[in-house]
Amino acid sequence: MKARAINAKSLEEFKSQIEEAKRQHPTFSLCILFCSITFSVKDIQYICIQNELDLFGCTSSGEITDGQFYTSQTISGLILSMPSDSYRVVECDRMGDDSFDMAFRAGKSVENLFAEQSILLLAQGVGANADLIIQGLQHAIGKSTSLFGGLAGDNLALKRTYVFSSEAIYSDGLMMLVLDNQKVQLHGLATSGWEAIGVFHEVTEAENNVLLGIDHQPALDVFLRYFGSFDDANVGLEASENTSAQYPLQILRDDGSLVLRAPLFGDTNRRALVLAGGIKKGDKFRFSISPGFEVINQTVEEFGALQKKAPDADALILFSCIGRLGAFGPLMEDEVRGIFEYWDKPMIGFFSYGEIGATEGAQCDFHNETCTLVSLKDIS
Repeated sequence: MKARAINAKSLEEFKSQIEEAKRQHPTFSLCILFCSITFSVKDIQYICIQNELDLFGCTSSGEITDGQFYTSQTISGLILSMPSDSYRVVECDRMGDDSFDMAFRAGKSVENLFAEQSILLLAQGVGANADLIIQGLQHAIGKSTSLFGGLAGDNLALKRTYVFSSEAIYSDGLMMLVLDNQKVQLHGLATSGWEAIGVFHEVTEAENNVLLGIDHQPALDVFLRYFGSFDDANVGLEASENTSAQYPLQILRDDGSLVLRAPLFGDTNRRALVLAGGIKKGDKFRFSISPGFEVINQTVEEFGALQKKAPDADALILFSCIGRLGAFGPLMEDEVRGIFEYWDKPMIGFFSYGEIGATEGAQCDFHNETCTLVSLKDIS
């Protein structure tokens, strides 16, 4: 499989790079693309259609190309010469359904598409219940199907995000790239590197993503008691680059795996924490902190273990939480570059509003503050 990663700062530059790639390799057939919300998706669609490229992508809050990341309005694209019978781009609009029913409907539409298949998933980043999306898909296609992806971004405006293909643009829906495992091999891993602190706590009251009670006490009061005065913490809770990025909750799953949930802001009226993902009564968790540069090293090393399982990847896709960028700042350069250098193959990615994937030895889950990597290899 031929692959090329591109990054453009304008539509004109994007068009020029696409046309040049097609001149050199007319077999390029698919473009996986992440872009700033400032670009016209319709124009991107037109450029891809004119160059006979299927499109699969979303808006983002920062783009990644090879060993670099960009936070100022760019387009990051991965162009692949993938045979047309080895993949399918599938669009699914909400059409009034809740997140579970939408995902179940999408899953049923691809249930028997290939004998063995894996899925890359992009979903709206504002207003989606990613936990229910994963549950809906798995209810339709089973839990054995590899599922990785992320939630679209809009440069932290938190107003409207888009997922798109050559045929559709949805602000309220999802996109799937379904791969035939007998022709394209996918390996993936989700990891975070965060360090748990203190004892386990219990969720004693919750509504979807609103954490109301911790150990029978108001959740916001517990959080503030651990991490600072009301004024200091309240300011941090409203800034995605501050408290929410520094003190995520590590929730213990029944299978022993951990998922992170980042506080988005504090609800002072209900004394609650609003999280970036679902939580339920009875969940056990510990608070966590970043141990510093060691998080970057640990994350890169864990992907090094993945590289040993998939040493000959043709291309890589990275889904990294926007909260990690807020927490680590310039250190993210070391993480992105370190991951890229393990393979030294074309790589793109984006900073997302949540990550979808499996940690080592666990099933697929929805994560915050996490880094998810996927490798692709043509085996046909």
